[in-house]
Amino acid sequence: MGNAKSPRFYDSYLSAALNDIQAWWSEQYPILFGDAFVPLEGGIYAAYPERTEPIPGCGTPGDSTYQDVVDAGAFYCPNGDFMAYDDGEDGVVFQLAEEFGPSIVAVVMAHEFGHAIQQRLGTLNQDIPTVYTEQQSDCYSGAWSRRAWDGQAPGLPFTDADVELGLIALVEVRDPVGTNVLEPGGHGSAFDRIGAFQEGFYYGVQRCADLIDHPLPLQPNEFTGGDAATNGNAPFGYAEQQIMFMLNEDLRMYWPIQLATSGVAMPELKITPVDPATSNCSNPQALADSVAIFCAETNEIIFDEAYARELYDDFGDFAVGYVIGRAWAEGVQTALGSPLQGEDRGLTSDCLTGAWIGSARRLEGAASPDHTLYISPGDLDEAVQTALVIGDPGINDNVSGSAFERVAYLRLGVVNGLPACLNYIQNPA
Repeated sequence: MGNAKSPRFYDSYLSAALNDIQAWWSEQYPILFGDAFVPLEGGIYAAYPERTEPIPGCGTPGDSTYQDVVDAGAFYCPNGDFMAYDDGEDGVVFQLAEEFGPSIVAVVMAHEFGHAIQQRLGTLNQDIPTVYTEQQSDCYSGAWSRRAWDGQAPGLPFTDADVELGLIALVEVRDPVGTNVLEPGGHGSAFDRIGAFQEGFYYGVQRCADLIDHPLPLQPNEFTGGDAATNGNAPFGYAEQQIMFMLNEDLRMYWPIQLATSGVAMPELKITPVDPATSNCSNPQALADSVAIFCAETNEIIFDEAYARELYDDFGDFAVGYVIGRAWAEGVQTALGSPLQGEDRGLTSDCLTGAWIGSARRLEGAASPDHTLYISPGDLDEAVQTALVIGDPGINDNVSGSAFERVAYLRLGVVNGLPACLNYIQNPA
């Protein structure tokens, strides 16, 4: 790895992961592409301030400086066929590992190996927007993570928590809100990056291999109108042009229109803040876990205002939009007579929330005709971050859906629309 290197707590895990990733590609590459996998010719370099042994330059004269690696965090360089990662205590890799655990570093390096695969296939020499090669590498990372989660990576414990950490890593390194997704060097929003990771996790490396020719849809990330001035966030509150008012007006308009096409009447709902300890509609823990719930007895969306405000302060206005929209979707299921229970019902509410969000995206500078608001760039990332906080602890807990599952069903609704959610009510998986 290099001279004068200080031991890191994640060294042994990362070494085992790198060995397994290469062994995995030695198996998969011939199956997918018909040729033998060629290991990295240039090796893998750990960069840190004390290092005196050189790290090759990447397409520039001279060696790579430590700052070059710091700026990238971790990278694959096709010029020399090598990888480098920041191993310094102040770097993003160390900080992520310290906060979340060593598996997050393995997920990052699995992503970088995806670029090495692209180099071997000539993909990096094609005129392809960067975001699509990054999308494919996120997918490859998800496919390897599924291998580790399934217990097929010897000596590498990889739990539900580690899967969720993979999502957190993608949130941490998403593109800034307000940038064009097709800009050179773009990696995508958190919503899109997680979607690509999940594509690999659910459908395998074969699906990832097809993503250059058939990429996943990308969500707009550039501000329009006055969004840039507010970073796409409405103020928290109940007055006109504040988030609670806007959500209430839009949901009351959107869902009756949609259900009327199926001959179903949507009851009038209203949003009501409550104290979880005194709510008559649910046990306090249910409200605390969900932040907002549908109260069938009173046709209300009741929510923990203090917790909702905390989510707003942490992530933005659509953290609140997600929890309110999901509770409203439970009311929609009740109106539809949905037979689903437990996790199936909860994940369907995520799908319905996604359908509402997808329909409310700004179209050619104007809101959709079925809406009084529009979804700003960054809103979907705020919803994803909220799902990471309030989902079930594990994929197999089967209460209301883990963060991983919630995001998958949210994406199903956003990308495929309301028919996909209604089909799930009729034909649950």
